[in-house]
Amino acid sequence: MGRRALTLARARGLPGVEVETGRDLGRLSTMRLRSVGDLATVRSVGALKALLPLLGGGGVPWRVLGAGSNMVLPERGGPLLVRLDLPFDREAVLGGPPRDEYDLPASVPLALLTAHALRHGLAGWEAFTGIPATLGGAVAMNAGTSLGETGPLVREALVVGPDGRERTARTGPGSFAYRSSPFLGPGEVVASARVAHFGTDPSVPGTIRRYLAKRRRTQPLDKATCGCVLKNLGPSCRAGALVDTMGLKGLRLGDAAVSRKHANFLENRGGATAGDVKALVHVVRKELARNFGLDFEPEAVL
Repeated sequence: MGRRALTLARARGLPGVEVETGRDLGRLSTMRLRSVGDLATVRSVGALKALLPLLGGGGVPWRVLGAGSNMVLPERGGPLLVRLDLPFDREAVLGGPPRDEYDLPASVPLALLTAHALRHGLAGWEAFTGIPATLGGAVAMNAGTSLGETGPLVREALVVGPDGRERTARTGPGSFAYRSSPFLGPGEVVASARVAHFGTDPSVPGTIRRYLAKRRRTQPLDKATCGCVLKNLGPSCRAGALVDTMGLKGLRLGDAAVSRKHANFLENRGGATAGDVKALVHVVRKELARNFGLDFEPEAVL
């Protein structure tokens, strides 16, 4: 038995950890790529604290899956995917009148928070609208849209390090940057977060509905994508607009194609692999550099 296999066998013995090897992973990511690999589902913070040092000691590379919305999964093998499935009583936390702050596990989908904001008009929470992510992933990458970002809503986060130790990180100005969270160290995982809002505002539900309608008009929500592929360089320097200007909509390599609806999205046209996506991203970035002298970093985890 190899070192990785031995480590995963030991992980199976941890309470609150379920390990599946050789699993079809395609349905776990929004891009639905052909992918087979290993998955560990973690059902408590204690289980996460036990698992991470075991993986590190066994030399097993790993990556937190989240909602799989910004990941390009390898066709075979690759790092162990760690999926958090932490206890959450939806009615106890999100039922009843709004609170000033909410303690939420990292595995809560942002769609639930958007629904809560829609019901109660929570100002600031419109930033969650339409992001196909879990709260932990949103905190880790400071996810956001034109309506705002996650960072300003976070008061503190419970973080588990690769050594299994937990810490409470209190956050504020400077804790977050564009699509990144500098307060997180290498290998640290957000286990939960305390999230606030900016009061109630009767205009918030209308803002959310209009934004969702705009997304349906302008983004390929009915296609298998991993969201925006490239980070924008600023409000006036958006990757999708420049890719559109170059006439690259519809460009296809293998079964991956630049969306004809929004040029910063790549679509899986059937049987795309990570190799197809990476090759297409390379071509798009090369053309952006050649035509505009600009280097757009990937937003998706390639």
